[in-house]
Amino acid sequence: MSLSLLFSCSKPDQEITPPTQPPLQGLSCEICYFNSKSMRVFELTTMKYDGSDSRIILKDSSTNTDVFYEWAKWSFDKNKIIFSGRKHGDSLTEIFIINKDGTGLRQVTNTPSTLEAYPGLSPNGQLIVYVAQDQLGNSQLYTCDINGGNVHQVTKFSVTYRKLFCLRPIWSSDGTTIYFNSNKDTTAFNIYSIKSDGSNLKRITTNTVASDWGPNISMDGMKIVFYSAINSIPYIFTVNTDGTNRKQLTTFFSGDPVWSPDGNYVAFMSNKDKPANDWAQGQDIYTIKADGTELTHIDWK
Repeated sequence: MSLSLLFSCSKPDQEITPPTQPPLQGLSCEICYFNSKSMRVFELTTMKYDGSDSRIILKDSSTNTDVFYEWAKWSFDKNKIIFSGRKHGDSLTEIFIINKDGTGLRQVTNTPSTLEAYPGLSPNGQLIVYVAQDQLGNSQLYTCDINGGNVHQVTKFSVTYRKLFCLRPIWSSDGTTIYFNSNKDTTAFNIYSIKSDGSNLKRITTNTVASDWGPNISMDGMKIVFYSAINSIPYIFTVNTDGTNRKQLTTFFSGDPVWSPDGNYVAFMSNKDKPANDWAQGQDIYTIKADGTELTHIDWK
């Protein structure tokens, strides 16, 4: 199974301490993710934070040609989901948007010769940030409007003797800053921030041994949750947006974390409870409190 997820929540009425009661039932939240049992069947699914009310809003299957979808993300108003995908017969991914009820599926980009991936809608819903290759084959950050027009290249990095990548961009909640991964300074990937006009570039993490992946920014703009490897095993970490106070939350194989809007919880993927931690058996969704306590296995099946 392949998952890509994001919270959509309201403020909790109360905190429920698992496992004696249903997990986090005081939260009214939604997660969206792709469930891929094979490279020929992809299901875009939403469910509530506690694993209830699971709904398949998009199902794509093929008997002749492989399909691929990834990186499902809510719009800030929680009415739309944006994602990248490769349709039947296409070789490179494009950007798509769909309403949360499964209606209004729309392809934003149509550039068969260029890969576009990791899209995210700005808080005002007018701009999309995404990753595409430049003329030298390096992966850079770009923005376009909601209809795919007015393309603007945000990063113009280059390095010598190796490929350069900018990956996994995400907007700050005020729409002023984009956070992303890049290997521009070391062979390891680190977390950076930049304004959408390409100014005010900042390097946040300084990992030279392993890569810091998948940044997700808290709604108050103060903390980043991400995953990073120790002895080749990924774990969940948090760090302040100024690079201070790096903290490890998990001690088992875990990745792709996202914040709850109130900043109290993190959802992530793990094969923790699969037989012998077998990654090939797929991944499940877990939540954990931001201080590393209250680990919950979400029963989403």
